[in-house]
Amino acid sequence: MAAGPHLHGRGRLARGAAAAVATYLHRLLDSLKLHYLAAHLDDLNAEATRNRWGAQEIVEALVQREMEERQRRSVERRLRDARIGKFSPIASFDWTWPTHIDREHIGRLLTLAFMNDSDNVILAAAQGLGKTMVAKNIAYKAVLAGHMVLFTTAGAMLLDLSDGPRALQSRIRKYTAPRLLVVDEVGYLS
Repeated sequence: MAAGPHLHGRGRLARGAAAAVATYLHRLLDSLKLHYLAAHLDDLNAEATRNRWGAQEIVEALVQREMEERQRRSVERRLRDARIGKFSPIASFDWTWPTHIDREHIGRLLTLAFMNDSDNVILAAAQGLGKTMVAKNIAYKAVLAGHMVLFTTAGAMLLDLSDGPRALQSRIRKYTAPRLLVVDEVGYLS
């Protein structure tokens, strides 16, 4: 990358160089993949000036906000890759119907403790009783906890895996790479 604008004397900018420095700094931040800082540098600079922050406070704010933005983008990417789709939050689940549901056990599943033990979970019930909703909420919690997740149906997975021997290994990796694989509609295969 080319050198930035030149400073004169004791770190003072030559006339008209402020815009060039800002452009150069934005390019540097983008090249370092500090996208949040590049996009919000002027706002952060104004906030630091307004609050009379020292160098350490400025660096702390910059690093904190960049990390928050990276975490937000990471969650968005993992949610997109998980293919969970739309779902109702568990808070809207009607615990009075079906009448025989172990709410405590569902609560334990939502803590994701089963993932630490590498346990498998099977949600079995008649059609229309909320298995998919519960499974999607578990998958969503796992994504928020930082895990790679894939949500698919049994039919889609079998169709994908039976699409000929070419690239079968990569398709198998697709299903074994996530920390949590949720396979829905298994009962429809029988």
